[in-house]
Amino acid sequence: MIPFLLASFISVALASSVQTQCDVSAPLPKEDYPIDWSEYNGTLYETLTTMDAISQNHNCLTITDITPTSGGFHSTYEVYFHGGRQASFHPHVFNTGDGHFRQAIVEKDEEIALSQDQSGRIDPKARSEDTELEWDIYALLGDSGYYCAYVKCDPAGNWIVWVYTRANVVSADELIFIHNDLLKHGVSAPLRFTGCKDMEGI
Repeated sequence: MIPFLLASFISVALASSVQTQCDVSAPLPKEDYPIDWSEYNGTLYETLTTMDAISQNHNCLTITDITPTSGGFHSTYEVYFHGGRQASFHPHVFNTGDGHFRQAIVEKDEEIALSQDQSGRIDPKARSEDTELEWDIYALLGDSGYYCAYVKCDPAGNWIVWVYTRANVVSADELIFIHNDLLKHGVSAPLRFTGCKDMEGI
């Protein structure tokens, strides 16, 4: 059960950003300094998202084995679906040279995992979003002590944000920090909890 205070914070502080849209003609936000991926060791949980089509297709996603490379990092993604299904893939994320990132398609299962619905069928809306957004250029923002976030402005001017944290349950203090830190980069989006908060033993 989410404490009343935390639930109130989400509904008041974050809901105020529902009407905020991104400028599709403006550059994506950038980190103020190069990201040191060696600081993101351990497991990261996808705990907050804007509940876009891809996010709604799975219950939880974890990132482990982050290994820095000369231009980005390798890692292992585990996607958990309602009903106990699971998919794993190993993407390579690399810096585009201007402070943004692109994710290389290294396994066909990766695209399938992110665009299938909870019954295992391919979801056309998620597949379309996967094609338009997942493999395009995006921003990675964060603070190694709190979070890392995938940030993208979609063609309709809506923020797509996937927030990864070190624990599968986000505290009120962490939530406030993440919200304020994203605002520093001009990112304001209606974040919602994912199913990671309900999972044990992952």
